[in-house]
Amino acid sequence: MRNNKLEIIIYSKKLYSIVTDVKENPVKHFYEDPIEFLVGLVDGDGSIMDNEVAIYDGNKVLLDTIRIFLKKHMISCMVKPCRSIWRIRIRSRESIGKFLTLIPVLTYRDSLYVPRVEPRRLNRGGVR
Repeated sequence: MRNNKLEIIIYSKKLYSIVTDVKENPVKHFYEDPIEFLVGLVDGDGSIMDNEVAIYDGNKVLLDTIRIFLKKHMISCMVKPCRSIWRIRIRSRESIGKFLTLIPVLTYRDSLYVPRVEPRRLNRGGVR
C-alpha cells in the first residue's frame, strides 16, 4: 500500500508486457475479442443490477467504442461523465436483457445472472 493505493509488482516480463500493451491501447485489444473484453471489464469495473448495467473507465475513447459495438447489437446505452471518470449506462429492460444474452457468462451474487426482464404492461389505451 502506498498513498492508500494498492501497488502490484509484476516480476514476469511477459505478463508485464501484456498488461502495459493493453493499458496503452485498450481499443485495439477490445476489437480482438469484444465479448471476452467486455466480460473482464464488467467483472472488474462494472456493476449489474436489476434496473441497470454500468461500466466505468477513465478512457472515454474506449467507452465510446464499446457504445458503438453495443448499438450495433441493438443495445441502448449512453456514455456520460461520472466524477473524474466515464460511465456507460444500460437502463432499459430490453437492453439489459440483450446485453446479458450477448454476454451470458457474467455472474451476479455467485450465480449465473438471469435478469427479471419482463415486457412492460400496456396501459388502457394500448400504448406503452
